Amino acid sequence: MLFSLKRRRRPGPKGPHKELIDAVVELKRRNLNWSCPRIAQQITLAFGVAFDKDVVRRILRVHYRPESGSGGPSWLTFLGSTDNDPLYRFHQWLANLRVLEVTEIKTVPYVPLSHPFVERLIGTLRRECLDRTLFWTTTDLEAKLLDFQHYYK
Repeated sequence: MLFSLKRRRRPGPKGPHKELIDAVVELKRRNLNWSCPRIAQQITLAFGVAFDKDVVRRILRVHYRPESGSGGPSWLTFLGSTDNDPLYRFHQWLANLRVLEVTEIKTVPYVPLSHPFVERLIGTLRRECLDRTLFWTTTDLEAKLLDFQHYYK
């Protein structure tokens, strides 16, 4: 026969040994929060072989599949449930504003720069007062905001 049906292997490096691949996958399985640079560092320390984070990334892309049901909800589940978060319930938010007797001021939608002075005031209040102040009740907060108003004038 002139031609054989032998499989030809691609030229170039053959990649890491099976033991190193198994070690990378096992490290990731046991330490879900570890990133590729951390796994590469641990492999280098354990085996004494210089190992690059990009090699770890390629190994994990091909050989690692997270177990279903581990590590919490999937991203689709997480993103689908954010609308049910109490922070995003619009009607509850409006009820809270009514209880606090906050009046609504309508602005132009989708134009964040339409009221730069109000935005600057809110940012200043948050950064310089509210981020550094503890308050217990609504009246306590109002008193501290009045003090800040007199200080800021």
